[in-house]
Amino acid sequence: MSLRKLNIISWMFYSEILLFTFIGVNLLLLGVPHYMGSRASAGAKLAAYLALCYAMLVMPVTMILAQRYLFGGEIKAKINAYFSQPLRAQWARGDRALVRYWVFISVLALLATVYVYYKQPQAPFLVSLTRDLPTNMFVFLRQEASRRFPGNVYIRGLFSLLLAPFVSYVAYGYHRLYRNKLSLLWFLATMAVAVLALIHSGAKAPILQYLLTLFLIRSYIQGGSRWKELLCIACIIGIMIAILYTVTTDGWTLALNTGPVGRILLSQAAGLPLTFDVFPARHAFLWGGGFPAWICRLLGVEHAQAARILVEIYNPKGVAAGTAGLFVTFFLGDAWANFSWAGLLLSPIWLGLLAQFLHNLLISVPKTPVLVALLGYLTTAFTIASGLMGFIWNPAWYFLFGLVGLGLLLTGNFTPGQSKPSLPRRHKGDPEHGCTALPEA
Repeated sequence: MSLRKLNIISWMFYSEILLFTFIGVNLLLLGVPHYMGSRASAGAKLAAYLALCYAMLVMPVTMILAQRYLFGGEIKAKINAYFSQPLRAQWARGDRALVRYWVFISVLALLATVYVYYKQPQAPFLVSLTRDLPTNMFVFLRQEASRRFPGNVYIRGLFSLLLAPFVSYVAYGYHRLYRNKLSLLWFLATMAVAVLALIHSGAKAPILQYLLTLFLIRSYIQGGSRWKELLCIACIIGIMIAILYTVTTDGWTLALNTGPVGRILLSQAAGLPLTFDVFPARHAFLWGGGFPAWICRLLGVEHAQAARILVEIYNPKGVAAGTAGLFVTFFLGDAWANFSWAGLLLSPIWLGLLAQFLHNLLISVPKTPVLVALLGYLTTAFTIASGLMGFIWNPAWYFLFGLVGLGLLLTGNFTPGQSKPSLPRRHKGDPEHGCTALPEA
């Protein structure tokens, strides 16, 4: 749980549980006003608090038991060993073919991002930089970009929004391994494409998540973070949030229940008590309706998202105006709306098992650029504060794991080893590291 060695489990606790949910649920229970949270009944606020306490007990107990009886080994020792080992090449004979594979994927991500801007050139952030937009117009353009994309949604979702950031993580890892001009150029190019892909819809969270993921990957590679580095990244994120809110809103304050502070502490948590108020009193349980439409047809249920139903009930004017999106909240809300008591009681066990499995798996494999990129991606992508259904059926994750596996299958000799001088663990003073050449593409 060390802040200096953030990982899937500790990041999930400090950000998803503590920052985005637990503090907000307690503030709502204590009567702190919020434009949405205050609309929940006192009973629903208490139910949200008790459900959250249950999850905060059951999830870690599940993780401890799973590690002890299923995965084996002392997890603290595994974490320390992972952070201590150097970054190295994937294969004993070199990574030349693997680098070519990811360069090819980065070209696909570039073409997909160009396609997105070609099909929908009215990117909200770019429009707001060229002319003064009222807040409601910016929100409308954002909904147009995110929910009503006129092109192929799979090209946009998988090859642009998913792959553009991920190949940037891979390129960063190879730059840290080889440290030459070619690797730096590749990383900077992929970083530019990733930023363009993530800002297209006008959402603020993806670009912040991207920067945080790069920081976490850096921490994995160099053996942890210093306190001053943690303070520095916190200040950078804070400044970026202020800039993004300035660009996208008419004005904001640092009040507890409004602006960026209210958005972080209260808005994400507010959906949990509202879900207990809505289901089943105002809307029947979905019984799996949160799955994709084709799975719902197989189950014989109507496709409906709990997050969208909350918006339709509590913000009908926004829905009518086309400015309302989804009201996502902690996974317990999604579990309750879709599966009633069974979902509420069993979902913390499922997520505890899944989180510990991925955590144990990715710190048990060699520290290579691709696998460190995968670990960094999953650290920030394990967003339990944004629903449950994505942890049961998630095509993006399957696609990404398949792409990583395909790359290793097509390019490797399956004798993991070290063919290049590796990056030694950073000690005090952050000594300079030797540079090696990037394999010829």
